[in-house]
Amino acid sequence: MNREPASTLEQPAGEIGGFLACVWLLVVLFLVWVPPARAAVLGPDAGLSRPASLIGEGAFYCGAPDERFEDVARPERADKFQPLRGVLAKGFVQETCWLRFTLQRTADAPREWWLEVGMPYLDDVTLFVGRPEMGFTAFTLGDRHPFSARPVPHRLFVFPLRLEDDRPVTAYLRIRTTSTMLVETVNVWQPTGLIAHAHREAAWYWGVFGLIALGALSNLVFWLWLREPIHRVYTVYLIALLFLNFVNSGFGAMWLFPDRPTMADRSIGFAVALSLLAGLWFFDRVFALRKNFPRLGRGIPWILALYALGALAALAGLWGRVAAPIQMVALLVTVGIGIAGPWLLWRGQRHLRLYVAAFGLQLAMVVAALTRNLGLWPFEISIDHFILGTSGLHVVLLNFALAERVRNIQRERQRLETEAARLDAELLALDQQREFMAMVAHEFRTPLAIVDTSAQLIASQLKEGKYDQAARCANIRDAVRRVTSLMDEYLSRERIEGATDGFNPAEVSLDALIGSVLAGFPEARVRVVRRQAPPSLHADFRLAQIALANLLSNALRYAPPDGEVRLEVEGAAEGGTRFVVADDGLGIPVEEQGRIFDKYFRGRGAQTQAGAGLGLYLVKRIAALHGGSVELESAPGKGTRFTLTLPGRSKRQIAPTPPPRSR
Repeated sequence: MNREPASTLEQPAGEIGGFLACVWLLVVLFLVWVPPARAAVLGPDAGLSRPASLIGEGAFYCGAPDERFEDVARPERADKFQPLRGVLAKGFVQETCWLRFTLQRTADAPREWWLEVGMPYLDDVTLFVGRPEMGFTAFTLGDRHPFSARPVPHRLFVFPLRLEDDRPVTAYLRIRTTSTMLVETVNVWQPTGLIAHAHREAAWYWGVFGLIALGALSNLVFWLWLREPIHRVYTVYLIALLFLNFVNSGFGAMWLFPDRPTMADRSIGFAVALSLLAGLWFFDRVFALRKNFPRLGRGIPWILALYALGALAALAGLWGRVAAPIQMVALLVTVGIGIAGPWLLWRGQRHLRLYVAAFGLQLAMVVAALTRNLGLWPFEISIDHFILGTSGLHVVLLNFALAERVRNIQRERQRLETEAARLDAELLALDQQREFMAMVAHEFRTPLAIVDTSAQLIASQLKEGKYDQAARCANIRDAVRRVTSLMDEYLSRERIEGATDGFNPAEVSLDALIGSVLAGFPEARVRVVRRQAPPSLHADFRLAQIALANLLSNALRYAPPDGEVRLEVEGAAEGGTRFVVADDGLGIPVEEQGRIFDKYFRGRGAQTQAGAGLGLYLVKRIAALHGGSVELESAPGKGTRFTLTLPGRSKRQIAPTPPPRSR
């Protein structure tokens, strides 16, 4: 059998497999291999404007908590050390970690150096420095030791170093802590360089602290002023955020507890738990987590209780035991909130856009800080200053978001107030309409009863052969006039309050208008007085007739039986006409004068008179349609005087559209 074709096919496959194996080996070597630790050479310019960072220059080893330096520094233990790629983030471990560095200065470099080590919440940091042939000297710092005893008053731990010559010197850092094993800073400075750097750094920190404090103070003022609960919650959140950043950056030990290291140490765990509690409380209020996610929201009270217990545990010195589970829960909650914001935005809650932007940055940094604390941080870079800067930006964006929220609340409040006013007006109109209907029913019932009674009497007298019914017919006619008057008054209101298309002003003869009005009243009881009255006016004839008739009818109704009513007509400013209707009746009580033009209002003196309480209201509406006015002058016992002014054509205003009628 000929196998040559098979071998021909197998050869390329073997070459490809070998090539892939080589590529895979190179990738593994690239990921695993790290350049060996080398000496950090310190020249005359090192550590002045920038630090000489030892991160990436040394090696580390984490082992049993009780290992001694003499055992770790033995030459045969050197292979236990791994190259320090970057930030050392081991999480909450019970081990002791050792960092090893080699320092060497040049001949022209100074002898005095400062070694800066952080994070500021490491419990015990001991520096062993020297040469194997000459022995090592140990210096111990940490937040379990008084800040006031530090050789250099700095927020991080600073060890003075003296390099006598230019030969290499080996240094070991032993780190023990009950908090997270995190070392972000191992820098060598010249003293003047670190002092200048500390001043610049302090300006940065205090600038952000001031920004957060200003946000807290302003929101406290807003809460006291507006009484909006969101400002109270936000104030608590900002105070917790400020306290966390303050103590977590090392300023708590420096300024609050310089001689009480136990309080300085416990304040950090308390600040973490407090900020988690206040943050979740605030996020829950802003995103309405319990309302928008009812199933998940049931767990929020339990998580808040967990954070509160964590704060109490920190004050009791037990933070190291509960920190890992609490921060793991916080990591899951933070990721959930980070997803909830965009999801609500996608679901149409556009008012949350600024909140999502503000929380997005902060939540990203919180996730980074929590993963770093838990030893899950995949990157070998320092993010301490990024976290602080993000907190400041977060506060700025949140202030814009809250300002927009306040504006929206005020707009909604104004809308609700307007709607409430409209509903109140409609309810008032309904009440007035009920009163009107009850009054109309009563007013119609009286003349109809008279008609019915008179009709019965006429019918009975016709049967008896009596034909003198003049008095009965007069009663019937009088009753019909009362019903007709009520109907005219009501239909006039319907016309005036309807669409303004029915308003048709034109040039009207003053004599024709007055004559048509007086035709409906006894001539002996109305006296007309004209004072330089114009021959005509620009008005709707029918509406002007109704207004004057209502004023005269009202005056005659309340004037003495044998008294007369005066109708004074005179010219007004700029071509207008003024009508004054005056009587010598009892007058209108002062407390009723403010409501005399209200719809359906009838004073105490009108209860025995026929009427619907619409006459004067119609006069005011007619005056408004013409762009004019009606005024009242009255005093108890001295009569009443109504002045109706209709402007000239050039000054006539467009009447406002009346409100919709309630039905």
